[in-house]
Amino acid sequence: MHANDPMHTREHTHPSERAHANELTAPVRIAALGDLEISASGSSRRSHGARARKPRELLMGLVAAGARGIAQHLLCEALWPEAEGDAAYRALITTVYRLRRLLQCRDAVSFAGGRVALSAAHCWVDAWVFDQALPAAAVLADSVPDAALARALELYRGALCGDAEAPLVFEARERLRRKFVRAVLAGGQRLLGAGAAAAAIELYEQALEVEGGCEDLHRALILAQAGNGHTAAAASAYERCRAALRTRFGMVPSVATERAWRESCKPQAGPRQAGYAFAAYPTTP
Repeated sequence: MHANDPMHTREHTHPSERAHANELTAPVRIAALGDLEISASGSSRRSHGARARKPRELLMGLVAAGARGIAQHLLCEALWPEAEGDAAYRALITTVYRLRRLLQCRDAVSFAGGRVALSAAHCWVDAWVFDQALPAAAVLADSVPDAALARALELYRGALCGDAEAPLVFEARERLRRKFVRAVLAGGQRLLGAGAAAAAIELYEQALEVEGGCEDLHRALILAQAGNGHTAAAASAYERCRAALRTRFGMVPSVATERAWRESCKPQAGPRQAGYAFAAYPTTP
């Protein structure tokens, strides 16, 4: 395996994780949360077609890897698993060249030191900004700032690279999805604790628009509606959950969701104390 880039570039992988600083100045904007979209030189493109397939797969892998990039041998193994000898390496060289053309910015992709990476100085990537907006420690500690949560909700338009079958993306896709769900649940519970049930319900509804198959979010909505005295709305939320799980996964609601639903059916004198349902039926991580 070759260690140097024959297409020599003086750019090196940018170590910064603060990609949002370049939002207004970066020549390339990559929206990867949801369908992959590229905006370069003021024009937007989705880059379909046979010749764009491998550059798109490479781009998705680089987005998932973050600003540090990914080792060239891992890219070769993932993108050309059947290639022998130096064939995969030569294919990688060609694909990096095509990706640079696709992005209309040679410096957007670095290939040096045995690694390939997107340049954080030249590329604004929504998934990177989303990841930074929700520090993992803050999410787990239920201390996500309201502004950060609002920004994350704005950015998270769906799963990383949509439903693309890209092995390099799977791990990052699931990690970002979990981070999004945890942040929404933490934010919703904080709103309920502050007596803002309507705002919590709106938050869950908004999150379900992009993660409609997440049972935790459905259950949170059921509990919030029921805890606010909206039995009919809780019933509707439960049916929506059942339909989503059946359609997407061929599954039925879990025991925890069924318990939440049964609790919501019990007669109430009025809205419950904020946070009651979450204390009784905590969501899964």
